[in-house]
Amino acid sequence: MITMAIAVKEPTVTRRYRHMLAQSGFETHFVSNVSELIRTVKARPVDVILFDLGPSAVSPVDWLAAAAKDKDLEFTPVLWIGTKVAPSMQTVIQEYRPGVWLENIPLTDELISTVLQLVGRKTEEKPSEEKTASSDREWTPEANIIDDALQIFDEGQPKAQPASRQAFGDVEAMPADAPAAARPQQPAKARHSDVRPATAPAEE
Repeated sequence: MITMAIAVKEPTVTRRYRHMLAQSGFETHFVSNVSELIRTVKARPVDVILFDLGPSAVSPVDWLAAAAKDKDLEFTPVLWIGTKVAPSMQTVIQEYRPGVWLENIPLTDELISTVLQLVGRKTEEKPSEEKTASSDREWTPEANIIDDALQIFDEGQPKAQPASRQAFGDVEAMPADAPAAARPQQPAKARHSDVRPATAPAEE
């Protein structure tokens, strides 16, 4: 939910803002002076400050002075509405960042759209927590990098050719129902009758 702090003094203008934002779904906190505005921003996460610059507006000078000294206030987007300020102050308000200046009170749709734009701009300006977390993760090399590195040590060295299991007559590697002709032949065992002992030298 978007939370807004609305700095406005005139009762009629306050009622107008209440009516415009009633169906927006925003959480609104109306304040009538800078001290109350500062307390509201510091007490809860405020997404946008709406600063009405009507004839009896809350002092923008006091707010700008406080925001210049406090980071919690400085980075809260401000939607300035109205022109009842000195010309030199109008330039400061127009160039204030993060913020938007509208000369007149907008229609309801325009007001809500402007608030959503300010909230979105604030989110984009924040450093991405996901990117920061991913940069802290420990780097691990990919599998192909390790293989490429190991291949360097193997270059120039003759690689031993693995002996084929079938060359040694590994019958177990063949299916049991394979044809006899397809099975590797084991060397025939020598029969005892064909083996003759070496002739011993004749005794003198």
